[in-house]
Amino acid sequence: MGLRYLLDGYNIVRHEAFQKYRRPPDAGIVELRRLLDRYRPQGRNRVTIVLDGYPPAGGLQQEDDVIYARSSTADAAIIRMVRSSPHPGSVRVVTDDRLLQREVRAAGAAWIGVEEFLSACDPDEPENAATADDREPVYETGEDRRINEELARIWDTDDPDPRRKRST
Repeated sequence: MGLRYLLDGYNIVRHEAFQKYRRPPDAGIVELRRLLDRYRPQGRNRVTIVLDGYPPAGGLQQEDDVIYARSSTADAAIIRMVRSSPHPGSVRVVTDDRLLQREVRAAGAAWIGVEEFLSACDPDEPENAATADDREPVYETGEDRRINEELARIWDTDDPDPRRKRST
């Protein structure tokens, strides 16, 4: 089972870190989709962009990877999606909205900051210049890392990564 990424669409395209990708400035969501296709910061995991409002007439319509919240807010739609997930621990929400981050965490999912997520799209980074289709899914969040380090300290080991095999 892979991870599912829910992107707080307008939170991302209005973020300062995203502005260098916007050409033209009003093409935010289209440009976000292009970045997701090209750099795949989500790895091989499923991604859904969640947006406030209704689809524009004649514009980007609701598709598998784009959901409009319609009469609700994108934040409320994201929380509903996390809570209705059979495995909320496998959901990653990309947002810098502090209230949404708290709600996501309380519902059992993890969140990733916009800048951290977009860092995988930086074409100046050599590791991002090649296609990212072979990139492994990212399973560790800051909270997971903290827990692993705490367990390593308790178990008195130097390696906080439990996936590595230790010889005894």
